Amino acid sequence: MTYRNLIVHLDATAACATRLNVAVSLAQRFGARLTGVFAVAENHVHNAAAGKQRGAILRRAAALTTSFREQTVAAGIQAEWHMALSTNDVRVNQTMVRSARHFDMAILGQFDPQTADGSIRADLVEQTVLLSGRPVLVVPYAGNFTHIGRRVIVAWNPNREAVRALNDALPLLVDADRVILVTLDPAAEPRRMMEGPFADMAGHLASHGIDASSERLVYDRRGIDPADRLLSHIADEAADLLVMGAFSDPNRQIQSSENLTSPVLAHMTVPVLMSH
Repeated sequence: MTYRNLIVHLDATAACATRLNVAVSLAQRFGARLTGVFAVAENHVHNAAAGKQRGAILRRAAALTTSFREQTVAAGIQAEWHMALSTNDVRVNQTMVRSARHFDMAILGQFDPQTADGSIRADLVEQTVLLSGRPVLVVPYAGNFTHIGRRVIVAWNPNREAVRALNDALPLLVDADRVILVTLDPAAEPRRMMEGPFADMAGHLASHGIDASSERLVYDRRGIDPADRLLSHIADEAADLLVMGAFSDPNRQIQSSENLTSPVLAHMTVPVLMSH
């Protein structure tokens, strides 16, 4: 199992340069074809400045086109470039959801509310994860990520979404120096019996040559949220990738480690591979 066909979403933000670097690096690493999609909406300008704004978008797209072609040629990978300017941000979401379905993995960027200009929606990542049926690697808007997957934290529980994410991440986990399956346990609740599921999944990973360990993280909501507890542990372990299932129904009776999608996306500091 490997990644042979990757897609990366690019936009008008400065952070997409890092996202492109990550995408090219991964495509080169796996011998994959890379498709770049410059997808933004122009609906955020409806006045006399619209022409000037469109000109700025087109200049940014031209610069990214050049950078994309130069980097993919230098990396020796097959590549394809597309532009998808839309009249509204909902169509940008639809474009990425439809496009991602035809690839092994989509690479998107974390939404930055400080630089948001209306050209993409805040829920682009979540919609792509939940509706495309494909894994999404989310790259933070801050930081540089020269290598992804040396030390990996897997937010683990025995439910469908987490199982899907772990298996979608196998090509990355195979080359990892360390893989840790982590479950989150509320201090106020009885300790969950996870030995069986941990052992079963560790055996599955071992069949792929992956030596995984397991840890329980206990948190007390009076002092720290589960997402903060997980992100703190990622920093303590110097992890460079988080793997987790994405969950969409806030009313579903699910375990604590599953209620992390939105807070992790808001505060992530390392790339996150999500699946639904």
